[in-house]
Amino acid sequence: MEKETAARSLKWIASLERWLWPVLKTVFRIEVSGEHHLRPGPALIIANHNSGALVESHSLLFLCFQKGLTVFGLNHKALFKIPLVSRYFRKIGAVTASREAAAQVLRENASLLIFPGGNRQALRPLSQSHVNSFEWAKGWAALAVTHQAPVVPVKFTGTHGINPILFSSRLLAKILVLPWAFGVSHFPLSLAQALLSLAVGMGVMGLGAPLWSGLLAGYLVFCFPPWCR
Repeated sequence: MEKETAARSLKWIASLERWLWPVLKTVFRIEVSGEHHLRPGPALIIANHNSGALVESHSLLFLCFQKGLTVFGLNHKALFKIPLVSRYFRKIGAVTASREAAAQVLRENASLLIFPGGNRQALRPLSQSHVNSFEWAKGWAALAVTHQAPVVPVKFTGTHGINPILFSSRLLAKILVLPWAFGVSHFPLSLAQALLSLAVGMGVMGLGAPLWSGLLAGYLVFCFPPWCR
């Protein structure tokens, strides 16, 4: 199989850690404890998923970088169907969510970040913010046993309120077509998402563009949240 880990760029990660990490800590008032449990070597870093790539994934990425860990993260295959997005995440260590990719990472003496709940957990509605289980996802446990890899549990609290989800629907994913085509089974609706797509659509038309282009821009923005959560 193609070596998925080859695209990771230590220089790129170092640059991001230098300017993005201080911003994340300040804007989202991030507090960290127990980071001494992060140690170099093959391990499974298992975390709950309340928000998304910007805060949760990047925070763990930067903490691991500061501790000298080489870490890769399992990601939904839909992420790699978007050219520029795929390239960015490949450079920070994203690999396809598969047993083959996971085994490759662990064989290279690196750590593997997994959000077992995936989008199903990250896109749960505000009414279920207190529910933080992923009992349906057990593949990570099989990986730990098969590869005799230690498990480092990580718990995020407070991140579900960054952009609260009003509801998540399988039917909405099908109606919008694009999410379903990219493999997103449950699609979310948040107030910020709706307002942003409306603002973008109106902004495009405000520049003199035709109605269809404004609707298209709004539609694309509306469909974007699952890729960044």
